[in-house]
Amino acid sequence: MPHFLRSWGPSLLWALVLFLASSVPDVGGPSWLPLNDKVAHFGLYGVLGATLAFGRHDSGSGIGHVWLLGAGLLYGASDEWHQMFVSGRSPEVADWIADALGVLVGYGTTWSLLGRTRVEHAASKADDENVDAPTGDGA
Repeated sequence: MPHFLRSWGPSLLWALVLFLASSVPDVGGPSWLPLNDKVAHFGLYGVLGATLAFGRHDSGSGIGHVWLLGAGLLYGASDEWHQMFVSGRSPEVADWIADALGVLVGYGTTWSLLGRTRVEHAASKADDENVDAPTGDGA
């Protein structure tokens, strides 16, 4: 269970943060920032995508990327639906599109960085093993 929480806990916690944030009535943003609502959706769901990629990487899970991305996209859709019941809030397709793009970019960027880290770690480990290995030339 502790390994599960280390791997998937960030995703679960962030999903709770998103739910609580979308439960707050009529949240306004700075009026000087164009499309501030869409930027916020993109950023917040980018974090969700990143935590999903981390969970898959850390857990060594065989869950496919498509399933995890689908879960992130469905969570964004459910968040928009949830806003129908919150005073001063309303669901918008454009918000869900920003959510979806955030999940995709956050997941893809994080997965790429984690994969690169894994490859660099493996290469570094191989280099260390080669340095310590006998050369076989009798020296």
